[in-house]
Amino acid sequence: MTRSRVYLDTESTGLSPASDALLEIAIISDTGVPLLNTLICPPDTFKAWPAAQAVHGITPAMIRGKPTLDKLASRIRAAVEDQDVIIYNASFDASFLGDLLAGARSVQCCMLAWARHVGEWSGWHGDWRLHRLDQAAAAVCFDWSGDKHRALADARACRAVWQYMNDESERRRVDMVRRDRQLIREAGHLRSAEQREQEQRHQERQQRTDRFIRHWWLRCPDLQAHWSATLPVREATEQFAQVFFGKSMSLLTLEDRFTTVYTCSRDIPADLHPASWFPADTWFRNELRACAAYVGRRQGWPLYHASEAERLRALYPLRLATPAT
Repeated sequence: MTRSRVYLDTESTGLSPASDALLEIAIISDTGVPLLNTLICPPDTFKAWPAAQAVHGITPAMIRGKPTLDKLASRIRAAVEDQDVIIYNASFDASFLGDLLAGARSVQCCMLAWARHVGEWSGWHGDWRLHRLDQAAAAVCFDWSGDKHRALADARACRAVWQYMNDESERRRVDMVRRDRQLIREAGHLRSAEQREQEQRHQERQQRTDRFIRHWWLRCPDLQAHWSATLPVREATEQFAQVFFGKSMSLLTLEDRFTTVYTCSRDIPADLHPASWFPADTWFRNELRACAAYVGRRQGWPLYHASEAERLRALYPLRLATPAT
């Protein structure tokens, strides 16, 4: 029989159960449903907790009129009764809750389990290296749906870490998300390298043109200054591109990028399309790989093979999956 479990997290005025008090508690089921999620009014002796407030953001005004821990005791006991209670840094929360967890089947520390799972040994402590909850959550690709260091959000993060370690299907899902993100990063690196190469070629072309202009028009002693001498180099380059080639520098640069260039739209094969033919998502069009170009007299654009759509669907199945109805 499958053992039932809940995930618990608390926020407090400080770190010592002897001199501090709880300010918030959240308990969620194994399916992520909140069983208890409430702020807690501490005893009257607690007027402010600036250090803790800087971490979790819970102010004295927020807990005014909220139930005390004594009034919540029966609900806490009912939520953990005969359950495996999973807590990130269980010794901290359990020290505040005391016998309120007595009815639980077990109290297990997700932080220690994650330390063993990661397997980084700390020679200083002579034990597995501990990791903060936000670090563990990031490792399992958890998307925060609330503020970090608030009880409900932290309980959900704890659940995500525990399920990654103990649920094979969840581990496969997270590993697929990791792979998808890695592919996106790698594609970004490749695109950056290609952009740098294109910029370098463009810069070299500009420098050659600039040297040509300066040698033959701007520095000949027997000639009057050419009209281009009064123009910035970039503008002069553009003017001479029009004079010598009848095209703008952007079109000449586009020609340089590809070995296959079509100058008449009627010659473009039916399976080559501009970016506008594909889905309009910016990230999708950024991933397209151009294989040719159309360069007319006044305008031009890269061309992409129709098979690019299928390639990207196979590469990013999660991003392009159709939501189930």
